[in-house]
Amino acid sequence: MKKLQYTILFIIFILSYSCEEFLEEEPITSLSSSWVYENTDGYQTGVNALYNLNRAYFGGEGQQHQGIPMLMSDLVGVRAGFPAWVYYSPLYVTPTAPSFPINYIWTQHYRIIDRSNALIASSVNFGEDIKSHEAEARMFRAHSYFTLYRLFNNLHLSLEPTTPENAFDIEYKVAAPRDIFDAINKDIDFAIEQLPWITSEIGRWTKASAKHLKAKVALWQSYDSETQAEDLDVDSYYQQALTQSEELINYGHYDLARVSDVFGSEDKPSKYSEENLFTINFDLELEGNNGGGQKHRMGTMTTARYQELKGVVEEDALGQGLSWAMPSNYLLNLYGNDDTQRRKDKRFTSYYIQNYTYNDIASLPGGVQVGDIVTNAEQKLSSEDYYRRLHPSLAKYIDFETTATTWSFSDIIVYRLAETYLIAAEAAHLLGDNDTGVEYLNQIRRRAYDLPITQSSTIDLSAAELDIDLILDERARELAMEGQRWYTLKRTGKLIEYIRDHAGHEPGFTNLIGGELKTDAQENILPHHINFPIPQKQIDVMGAPEFQNAGY
Repeated sequence: MKKLQYTILFIIFILSYSCEEFLEEEPITSLSSSWVYENTDGYQTGVNALYNLNRAYFGGEGQQHQGIPMLMSDLVGVRAGFPAWVYYSPLYVTPTAPSFPINYIWTQHYRIIDRSNALIASSVNFGEDIKSHEAEARMFRAHSYFTLYRLFNNLHLSLEPTTPENAFDIEYKVAAPRDIFDAINKDIDFAIEQLPWITSEIGRWTKASAKHLKAKVALWQSYDSETQAEDLDVDSYYQQALTQSEELINYGHYDLARVSDVFGSEDKPSKYSEENLFTINFDLELEGNNGGGQKHRMGTMTTARYQELKGVVEEDALGQGLSWAMPSNYLLNLYGNDDTQRRKDKRFTSYYIQNYTYNDIASLPGGVQVGDIVTNAEQKLSSEDYYRRLHPSLAKYIDFETTATTWSFSDIIVYRLAETYLIAAEAAHLLGDNDTGVEYLNQIRRRAYDLPITQSSTIDLSAAELDIDLILDERARELAMEGQRWYTLKRTGKLIEYIRDHAGHEPGFTNLIGGELKTDAQENILPHHINFPIPQKQIDVMGAPEFQNAGY
């Protein structure tokens, strides 16, 4: 049996930045396995290496994989760039596709799993004081298995580390979904027991992020009967999701931040707020190192090429726009039927860049001044160039703290409390308690309109109105392009329906403001596309063709 090849990079951390402690690392060239697995300091360094490996998914020179699944959904308009990484053309997604990085996604998560396995197995060499670090390793293993299952479905389940002694004796077989989720839940339960609620080192797993993930897993299992334990009914999963969410919401330390503070701004550059549950750290000061200095292109991918407008040059915060993917017209129209109505929702003005301003006196078109808002009246852009240069951009990955232009060192918020509220809303609804469910949903809406979140308001929805489609719409307004949408639509059985209805753009709005975005997904997605194909390279390594998903 062939051995899967894993590259292990170990790093060490704990630096200080400003007044806060960040989870950051500086590299060391070589470490012995005995030091890592038999020495307390070494064990902690091995756990810290998992954070670096997790960050590496977004970092580095690669581009394609960074948008999967962060951007890939029904809410994204695709103009250019790599044609498959936002899934506008399912025809590109094949077991051997050169332009769709399924092999990278698969191997990167199994690297994390294998390194986590080694650390978890070696925890017997230590006392109780290592349990919180073991819990972090278990969170990474659980999170990677949960991610892989939601993307690929057919997985090999291994909870033991790969060693020279066993590498050629591994028997690869498709694991039962129930067994995969039993392992996921045991890891998360261990983490909830051992991790602290809060940490001074931003970026670490905590009890709060573990409870959030537990709620997400329970909600997934409530829809997917193959993952459910034999002794639990569906209502127990609804209740688990609600209980974990409410314990987190009611703990007191975490809170919904002002909308304008969630992803930072020029006035408040940092993306750190009381709403963050789990964040991947990046830092320009470590550029060139293998730790937090890794960089990504999430910001430039989702920013219009505004710098190509007449009278405009690159700005420090926005950097270089590539305009590969953007909020679709369907998404923007969820905030209201016209600009006046949309702007009442603070998410519309905080999560997106609506306007670009003239800032280059040397190339100003006639009749405008530096500081004026750019409009198409003076630019006279074609339909294609409108989407390329003037369409609204996503602000969630904009780097407000550095002046790097091509690359971004903006931290990526993986999980935040707003989603916890929306999980609670859905779980309560599924339990038949629409009064509780709609209140959680309305608290998110009131925050969006800058209203007291616990007081009834005119923008409230009623319990009678609450259903899954309403919840999905609110999740879109709140969490668009944060990497949750694809999984949510798949979980609720809405993926094919929503992609066919409006992926790329909303029918009827194509020419509302000019131009057409890609509609390949609407035209080509088929039921089997809910699962990615297993990479052919991995099937060849495993010698197990039965892993391949139906339809490929």
